[in-house]
Amino acid sequence: MNVAKYIIEGKIDAGIGIECMQQVELEEYLAKQGRPASDAKMLRIDKLACLGCCCFCTVLYICNDEFLKKNPEKVRKFLKAIKKATDYVLADPVKAWKEYIDFKPQLNNDLSYKQYQRCYAYFSSSLYNVHRDWKKVTGYGKRLAILPPDYVSNYTNEYLSWPEPEEVSDPLEAQRLMAIHQEK
Repeated sequence: MNVAKYIIEGKIDAGIGIECMQQVELEEYLAKQGRPASDAKMLRIDKLACLGCCCFCTVLYICNDEFLKKNPEKVRKFLKAIKKATDYVLADPVKAWKEYIDFKPQLNNDLSYKQYQRCYAYFSSSLYNVHRDWKKVTGYGKRLAILPPDYVSNYTNEYLSWPEPEEVSDPLEAQRLMAIHQEK
């Protein structure tokens, strides 16, 4: 569902979206209507669910189990390429954006650039899954009974070949800082 589109059209009052995409689109719509961008509000699932941390504040790469089992080296090479590209974007986000819109010129507009800027904070320099977040989200899924009690998280960092960073010592402070970024 295109949440921002249907909210703008008045077909729905609220929906589940991605902060760096639909939230930005709604803020831009409000600004064009002469209304404050702050009228677009996001209810954070981590606060709603009392998770104590965000669900995932990084990009996730999801792979079919069968493909992963048959192609571990392809997955490793893909992740190395993603790491190289991520390092490039983090080192020079403006240059990376210019190269991207050269490849995808239909995104050369203010809205897409603002969405890109908002997404920037979600880029993990390591690509590692955060164990704490997976435990919290798995527990939340079990609490909602959408995951069976014996469910075991199916994430892995096994295919990453660089050192795993230490997890943040104060996840609530890290989450508070991310929330401030999202309000900008």
